[in-house]
Amino acid sequence: MNKEPRKVHAIFEELRDRASYPFLFYIPKSYVEVFMEEKLLNEIDWAFDVLTMARKKMDIIFMDDKDESQ
Repeated sequence: MNKEPRKVHAIFEELRDRASYPFLFYIPKSYVEVFMEEKLLNEIDWAFDVLTMARKKMDIIFMDDKDESQ
């Protein structure tokens, strides 16, 4: 058995990896446009009306609606 103490960051990374799972989300622009200013909506237009998958370590994939393999 390894008696060497584990580093805090290694423990944190292991816990984070076990606690985070991929998830899908969709943000309809029609829903959020009543809460945000038009200037901000135009700046982050890429985030709305697209199916998005986020995985651990900030790996984010935008699903193409024309791609039938999804």
